[in-house]
Amino acid sequence: MASITVGSLSVSESNKFIVRIGISGHQKLGAQEATAWTQAQIEIALNKKDFYSGITSLAEGADQLFGQVVLDLGRSIEVVIPCDHYEDAFTNAAAARLFRQLKQRALYCHSLPFGRPSEEAFYEAGKRVVQMSDLLIAVWNGKPAAGLGGTADIVKYALESAKEVLHINPFTLTTQTLEAS
Repeated sequence: MASITVGSLSVSESNKFIVRIGISGHQKLGAQEATAWTQAQIEIALNKKDFYSGITSLAEGADQLFGQVVLDLGRSIEVVIPCDHYEDAFTNAAAARLFRQLKQRALYCHSLPFGRPSEEAFYEAGKRVVQMSDLLIAVWNGKPAAGLGGTADIVKYALESAKEVLHINPFTLTTQTLEAS
């Protein structure tokens, strides 16, 4: 049986090979226990998949947590930058600093042609993450988006694009796989 090699990873054709895993998720994950649980669920999910890189916009919260876990597992991250002056959208200095640190470790940065932070830029960045991914991890409370480009919008787009979505809910401490109906 033949094998497929992507970067330093090789698997037989009989296994489902996931090349890239994307993330969309909340910026605020709740209590420390919920954040630790979410990190553990991301680690469990990633350890079950053969993947080359993680796709993220490195927003505060779930995106940065995902980026750290991917790098800790020895994989690469690719960053989708929604717009020029993206860092201006960070209101938390520690999150802005972590964004810069993780971005420096990225294999690739893909910049979108928006001049400034906006809901439209963030929505397009979320869609780009989905387009580049074989699987989307959604760290999400399951509720409608508060504005254009929220996690609910990205999950809807992923399902419409026939992508598998792993839903991690840090508020109910549950996980489930979502598929287009």
